[in-house]
Amino acid sequence: MRMGIWFFVALLLPFGAAAEEAVQTGSVELPAADGMRVSVENISGSILVEGSDSGLVQAAWTVTCGSEEELEALEVIVSTDSGLGLSVDYSDDWDRCVDCSVDFILSVPRSVSLNYDLAQVNGSIELSEAMGTAELNLVNGEAALSGFHGAAGIEAVNGEVRVEGSPGLQRVDMVNGTIVLILDEQVEDLSVGTVNAGVTIELGTEAAGNAETMSGELIIDPEHDPEI
Repeated sequence: MRMGIWFFVALLLPFGAAAEEAVQTGSVELPAADGMRVSVENISGSILVEGSDSGLVQAAWTVTCGSEEELEALEVIVSTDSGLGLSVDYSDDWDRCVDCSVDFILSVPRSVSLNYDLAQVNGSIELSEAMGTAELNLVNGEAALSGFHGAAGIEAVNGEVRVEGSPGLQRVDMVNGTIVLILDEQVEDLSVGTVNAGVTIELGTEAAGNAETMSGELIIDPEHDPEI
């Protein structure tokens, strides 16, 4: 497996006195294998995972900070021991990184079943046109799942969750925000739980589900008669 791994990191420093940002980029790729784990843990920025016709898992990232000093206070950690693991590690003086963000872009084989574990604290997560299993965890921002085939669950604290064309969706739990589910096909029972969130569900198929909210609006598409 290690023989097929390609890894690259580049540091782009600003030119001229007017430049205010320091940018670092990196990338890694490895052959995909059925059941392989793909994990990304990010603090500030974004995670974008899209399916492709390639047989490789390819990841690229861009670290953007307000200065070179801030850039030195964080590091993107890459692990290929059991699949692909990406995370952001901050040094003890991480509070210097007031203007830092990391944006991950992954291209994955849409025809290979992979196990996705994506976690974002501030920013966005998007997983589209892929298959396998997926767990998306979001604290503040937006989470989107589209064209995903396989069991999936989403947990969010503050923000917006949108799911479309993902028949294996099993669970959405949110504290504050908005949930929009557009499900033309559903092969799993669905559970939706919120504390203070508005929920809109459009079902184009028969499905059984459970929806609960403590303080929020729940809308079921009136053109359908789902068992809720």
